[in-house]
Amino acid sequence: MKKIICAALLTFGTLFTCSVTAQTAEQTVRIVEADHTAYYYGHGYADDYDQAVQKAKAQLVGDICLYIKSITDGTISTENGVSMEERISTYTNMTQLREVETVVLSQEPFHVFCYLTKNSVQKMFEERQNRMFEYVRLAQKAEDKLLITDALQYYYWGLILLRTLPNDHAVTFVDAQGEKQILSDWLNRHIQDLIEGVTFEAAGISDVDDWKSVDVKISYQGRPVGNCDYRYWTGKGYSQIVRAKDGHGIAEFGEVPTRLLFYVEYAFENEAKNMDAELRDIVQSSDKPKFENTCVANLTATSPASAATASSSAAQVLVMGQNAPAKGASESVETSLSQEKAQECYDALQSVQRAIKSKNYLSVQQLFTPDGWEIFEDMVKNGTPTIIREPELTFTQVDNEIVCRSVPMSFKFPRSGKTIVENVEFRMNSTDLKIKSVAFMLNQEAEADIMNPDKNWDDRSRRQIVEFLQNYQTAYSLKRTDYLESIFSEDALIIVGTKLKQAPKLENQIRPTNLEQYKYTKATKEQYINALRRVFASAEFVNLQLKDNEILKSGTGEEIYGIQIRQLYASNSYADEGYLFLVVDLRNPDDPIIHVRVWQPDKDPNFGLYDLSKFSFN
Repeated sequence: MKKIICAALLTFGTLFTCSVTAQTAEQTVRIVEADHTAYYYGHGYADDYDQAVQKAKAQLVGDICLYIKSITDGTISTENGVSMEERISTYTNMTQLREVETVVLSQEPFHVFCYLTKNSVQKMFEERQNRMFEYVRLAQKAEDKLLITDALQYYYWGLILLRTLPNDHAVTFVDAQGEKQILSDWLNRHIQDLIEGVTFEAAGISDVDDWKSVDVKISYQGRPVGNCDYRYWTGKGYSQIVRAKDGHGIAEFGEVPTRLLFYVEYAFENEAKNMDAELRDIVQSSDKPKFENTCVANLTATSPASAATASSSAAQVLVMGQNAPAKGASESVETSLSQEKAQECYDALQSVQRAIKSKNYLSVQQLFTPDGWEIFEDMVKNGTPTIIREPELTFTQVDNEIVCRSVPMSFKFPRSGKTIVENVEFRMNSTDLKIKSVAFMLNQEAEADIMNPDKNWDDRSRRQIVEFLQNYQTAYSLKRTDYLESIFSEDALIIVGTKLKQAPKLENQIRPTNLEQYKYTKATKEQYINALRRVFASAEFVNLQLKDNEILKSGTGEEIYGIQIRQLYASNSYADEGYLFLVVDLRNPDDPIIHVRVWQPDKDPNFGLYDLSKFSFN
């Protein structure tokens, strides 16, 4: 059966308008109506102008839908009991067309005429299909890296975009095995298979205030997931959404049931509403594909953590701190910790964990430097923090810094209905063992890529890049505009979309090549930071994820790097996704400087993504 859905007409961010040469409004109407092969149009009548416009646009949409129906097999499909006509009516009522040519023929009451070209509609369908294929491509890439949240999100968004195309059942693609598939059939099967491949395991229970906290291990086909969004049944209702990270999540109960029910999130409606204007109206409709997303975990081999367990964990940490460097480390830049120093580090982190559990944060202020305490204060204010399991701590000394990895924590944001899991890294001075900074770790895939020994720079440089990116994403998550202001050069280049913004007197004379290919508007660092302050002030939470990085060292021979990375920004009120490019000066690792910041929502059709080749260094 052929599904014909006209949501596509209503949700495009840009509608290309036509220009009809006419001396009067009446002549324009006659010209458009006389050439129905070139235009879609509609009339609207109402006492109020805006109502008249909406009625005209609704009729215009009906005109488009009649055409779409005429080029199909003529069947009227029904899905979930909703007919094609009902879908058209629903989308028409809830959506406003934008940038359509509007002509006012009379007032009191208003008679409004709206029109656009058929060529522009065809182009919109083509752009929608390209967008859909891009979502599928991103989903496949995320699935390969076990980023289940990203994969399901993109597959589902691709599916609902596909369903708005007039030729949805004719669209094909070639799968990973090289076989040609009907994309709509494949997506429906594959999304369900992906959900069913996710398994949840209750790995341990600990007491948190009057609650029981269950450490949840999440895997896909036997391997830990990179991320996964889910809800669970509390016994009285559904929990808020939890975002798991690197194979671990959390579930909290008054009394833990023996049978735990988890529900894998796949639609991401809030993210779609905030991130993608094309999806906003589609996800609000009742006619959306639905999948079985219930996963069961039986509570059989778990028990509350005991003193013996904690003691065993401590002993393991001391051995690891002495003999086993962190994953990806190079012996040439590491110093083994003595048994005594490892014990001191462990005791300090145990005190910090007790302070977090008891919410008596001031009891450990003396363990931090002033800068470290400021970050820690921001972190514990950022949502309601909970330690989700007994951590297996490792300590690694590089130069004058001891890195403690990692304390698994969740942060709950009740107004937004969101819980985010983060692995938290603590860094200490090697002399007095004061905690000098705290950061949310990168996901394992992103860090492993940076720490790959095949990179053409040394281990110390790789570690500095990891630390810089951790600090960068943490500053956004904790809304630390003062820190972000401190790391931007006063004369930094700021590129937003495809428009280059440059302040004068660029430090170190780093400048873009081929300047003539870009459009310029004036901006300053102050304007950028002030904009961030306004955004942060209105957000209950900010979650920044960095992935798919490509890092190159500049040809200067110095510690200046071009970092190209995919950035996903989400808050309770806004979300976007795109490509971030930074030129970062790490010659002084304690005071990194960003000379260039680029954010592109998509790859530019002319030159792709910004990278080091777009800049010269003098």
